[in-house]
Amino acid sequence: MKPADMAGYYESMALPRVQLLRAAVDVMAPRGYGKVVLVTTDAGRVPTPGESMIGAAAASVVFLVRAAGRELARDGIRVNALAITLTKDTPGYERFAEKRQVEQDVHVKAFSKLESRMPFGLGTATEAADMACFLVAPESDGI
Repeated sequence: MKPADMAGYYESMALPRVQLLRAAVDVMAPRGYGKVVLVTTDAGRVPTPGESMIGAAAASVVFLVRAAGRELARDGIRVNALAITLTKDTPGYERFAEKRQVEQDVHVKAFSKLESRMPFGLGTATEAADMACFLVAPESDGI
């Protein structure tokens, strides 16, 4: 990545989530209740070759969720994150599957290794959406 692109990339990957949280807090805090789920990549939790910038941005989102969760608990607001890895039935997975057939770049190698280590297989977009719905539902008030 060119140095001139780094700030813009980071801003596009992390700042929208910060701004979303800020907007949600403005509405939820006066009510004394709310839930926010920020979605990011698992590269923020587990370093992946070729994903240093996206991993750094995602790690800042994960930290934001942890810190904001503690700060906003006093206002009755719960903050969670979904750190999603390669997900089946998505355009990203389809690109990976196509590349896997013809080349072995660093991402293909990393994601192939990841896929082979998943004891229950890769998740789907529907499963991630179901988890987000659970996290904002009343049934998860203790989480």
